[in-house]
Amino acid sequence: MKNFVLTFIMILLSSLSIAQTQQGTVEVYGTAHYERKVECYQVEIEIIRSVAEYNSHESPPLSMDQLEVRFFKNMKEAGFGQNEFEPARKNDYYTMENPDERRFYTFETTSEERFIEFIKLKKADWIYYSNKKVTYKPFTEKEKIITEAIEDARKNATVLAKVMGTKTGRILSISDFHYETDSLPSFSLEDHLETYRIAVKFAVE
Repeated sequence: MKNFVLTFIMILLSSLSIAQTQQGTVEVYGTAHYERKVECYQVEIEIIRSVAEYNSHESPPLSMDQLEVRFFKNMKEAGFGQNEFEPARKNDYYTMENPDERRFYTFETTSEERFIEFIKLKKADWIYYSNKKVTYKPFTEKEKIITEAIEDARKNATVLAKVMGTKTGRILSISDFHYETDSLPSFSLEDHLETYRIAVKFAVE
């Protein structure tokens, strides 16, 4: 029977991710899930003349200005106006030493559907998407989410305390392990979902 109880406690510790016990205390993780609100979606675009020249069957090869005109013509035919693209500055070798080698633009939209439609477009081999990201609005429901995470931690601590033959008491300390950035370098629908994670130490009686 004693071995069974020990095995059960080990399984429980694993399922709670963290569970530390000291004399008179128990510490567990608590989590809460929430959905972030999108500010905008962005795609950084490079028009690369050297790639176009390498793969071109035209003689002479198109200039950078001609490639730019062709890019916007293709975008217009796909339903994207030139006013949806903003020139982007890049302080790197290509813009300082070879201004006619590459041109940089940023496509920005607040519509997820429009964003997905754009990145799925068939594009020429001299068009490169160097970065796709989603930027979020400031997080404004922190108190609500932390409260939910504390309640989750209390449930986990209550189960553990019951196994040990004790009861949870007051909260002794809370450690916040949540890290939040205002943008993500890649995009998928799941990226909107965040998990807030804290560690809570309870007194046990």
